[in-house]
Amino acid sequence: MAHYNFREDLRDGKSGERVIRHFLETQLNFLFLGSCNDYRYDLLHLHDRTKQPIKIEVKTDSWEKDFNDCTGNLVLEVEDRGRPSGISTSEADYYVWYMPFLDREQVWIAPSGFLKAGVALKRWPLKHIGEYSEKLGDKSGMAYLIPRHKEMNCFVVWHTDGVGNWWPENKQFWPDT
Repeated sequence: MAHYNFREDLRDGKSGERVIRHFLETQLNFLFLGSCNDYRYDLLHLHDRTKQPIKIEVKTDSWEKDFNDCTGNLVLEVEDRGRPSGISTSEADYYVWYMPFLDREQVWIAPSGFLKAGVALKRWPLKHIGEYSEKLGDKSGMAYLIPRHKEMNCFVVWHTDGVGNWWPENKQFWPDT
């Protein structure tokens, strides 16, 4: 999200969660079991193949626009206002980034285990993010910036044509298939 306004960012996040819920139900036949409105995860679905419940964290990235007007990064938050947050506190099994404003909407999916291992190894650049905090003397959050094109082979990536047709980048539908 990119407004630096809690209400607008929350609105965009909830909208992204609805899109991803629909995507998981229609493209992967995952059964929606519920949602969570705290730090633990966003969506709870039943995996169609394993019949196991999976917790999903949805990140809606309104900042990325197109190839010439974007950072090329996925933002993985680890701290907010001096406290652990994001991947540091999440109970999600998978992270799903939804990017609605690229020339083709995209969905990037990764297991939380891969992301947590990357954080432990400091695999990506760690940067200050968010609004400026007088108390901290810097931006209020910390996040790893994952260069998505360099790391593309570590994610399952889906594209859409904008009219409801989705396809996976490398014929892989979900990270465990």
